Amino acid sequence: MQSQDDATVTAPSNDDRQTSHSRYLWQWLLVASVLMGAVVAFNVSVDPYFRFANARVDGWNARKPKAIRQVRMTKAYGVARGSYKLLLLGNSRVDIGIDPSSSEIPSRLRPAYNLGQPGGGTELASQYLQHALVTQTPDAVLLGVDFLNFLRKPDHLVGATSDDAENETSSAADSRLLARRGGPTPFAALKSRASDIVASTVSLTALKDSMITVAEQRSPYTADMSDEGFNSGVAFRQLIRDEGQAALFRQKNLEYAQKCLTRVAPAMDRSTEFLAVEAVLQACQSEDIHIDVFIHPYHVDILEIFDESGRWDDFERWKASLTHLCDRYDVSLWDFSSYNNYTTEPTPTPKDKKTIMRWYWESGHYRSELGDRILSKIYRDSSIAEEPVGDRPLARRLTPEVLDDWLESERRAQQAYAQLFAASSESTRGLVQNLTAKDNASP
Repeated sequence: MQSQDDATVTAPSNDDRQTSHSRYLWQWLLVASVLMGAVVAFNVSVDPYFRFANARVDGWNARKPKAIRQVRMTKAYGVARGSYKLLLLGNSRVDIGIDPSSSEIPSRLRPAYNLGQPGGGTELASQYLQHALVTQTPDAVLLGVDFLNFLRKPDHLVGATSDDAENETSSAADSRLLARRGGPTPFAALKSRASDIVASTVSLTALKDSMITVAEQRSPYTADMSDEGFNSGVAFRQLIRDEGQAALFRQKNLEYAQKCLTRVAPAMDRSTEFLAVEAVLQACQSEDIHIDVFIHPYHVDILEIFDESGRWDDFERWKASLTHLCDRYDVSLWDFSSYNNYTTEPTPTPKDKKTIMRWYWESGHYRSELGDRILSKIYRDSSIAEEPVGDRPLARRLTPEVLDDWLESERRAQQAYAQLFAASSESTRGLVQNLTAKDNASP
C-alpha cells in the first residue's frame, strides 16, 4: 500500500517557476534576435534605397524600384559618397529627364550626379547644393527652373501670415542635409542619420521594399535609380501599356490646369522660389562654380494651358525677371520652352497603348533623349542642337538685349500653332475652359 508521503505530488517551487520563465524569456529573446539579425542582413544585402551603396547583383538587387520612393534619403547620401564635377539641380523634370551619364556631357565635367528632387522646387535644390558643398566643390552646376514652381498658393509666399503655411513642394529644411553655415546641429544630424539607418534596416517597410526589390528584378518595367541619381523613367512604360500615353497626358494636363487656375503668381520679392534661384547663383559665385540655368522644354499642351488659364503674361514676366537676374550674375539662361518640332510632338490616340513618344513620357516630363539635346545645346553647341526645328530653334540664350524679340516671336509661334494644329490646341484649351465653367457654376 502506497504511503501518504509517496502519494503526495510536490508543487513546483517559486524558484523553479522563475527559472522556467527566465529560460522561456531567454529563448524568446534569442529567437527574436536571430530573426531581427536575419531581417537586418537581408535588408542591408538588398539595400532597396541604396543607403549603403552595396554592390548591385543581377537578379538580386541590381535595380532599385523603391529608391525612387525614398529619393530624399537616397540622393542625400549618394552625392556625399563621391566627388562630382557637375551637379544637376531641379525637380522631377531633371530627375527623369537629364541623364548624368549622357555622352553629351563633356569629359571635363564628368562624373556628374543628378540631384533632381520630385516634388521639390529651387528651394530644395538650394538645400541639396549646400549639402553637397560640405564634402566637395564641383566645377559646374546645371539648374533647371520651372514656372509651375513659381506659382504658389496664397499662403505660401514670403511674409504670409498663415500659421500653418508650408512649402507645398516639400522644400522644408531637412536635418539630414548638412551645410557649412546654418545647417542642423550635430545632434540633429546624428539623430536623422540614425533614423535613416533604422528605417533602412529594421523597419517592416524596409523588409517589404526589399522583398519587392528582389521580386521585381526580372520585370522589364521595373523602375530604377542609377548610382549617379538618375531615374530612367522606365516605369512609365508599364503605365503606357496599361493606360496609353493619351491618358497620361490628360491626367497631367488636368493637374496643371487646376494649378494654373487656383494659384497666384507672386511679386518677385515675395516669391520664395525666385529668391531661391538667386541663392543658388550666390552660392556658386562664392565658390567659383560655373553655373548654367535653363527653362524646361514644356510640351506644347502646357504652353497652351499657360495661355488659356491667363498665365501667359505671368510666364513672360517670370522669364524677364530670370533674364535680368542671370545677367546680373553673368550666368547663361537658356529658354527651351518654345514652340518647335520637339515640344509640339503629337500624342498617340486614346486607343493606342503601344506607341511611345520619342521625346516625352507625358506633358509634365520629357525623356532623356530630349535631355540629351538640352545638354548638347548648353555644353557642346553641336550641329544637332543648332539645327533649326521647323521655323523655330530648340532654345535661345536669353539676355536683356534679345528678350523682347524672343518673347514676341513666341507669341507669333503660338498663333501659328493654333492655326496649324487647331484640333490639338482646342482640345487642350477645352480642359481649362471646362474647369473654369465648373468653378463658375459652383455655389
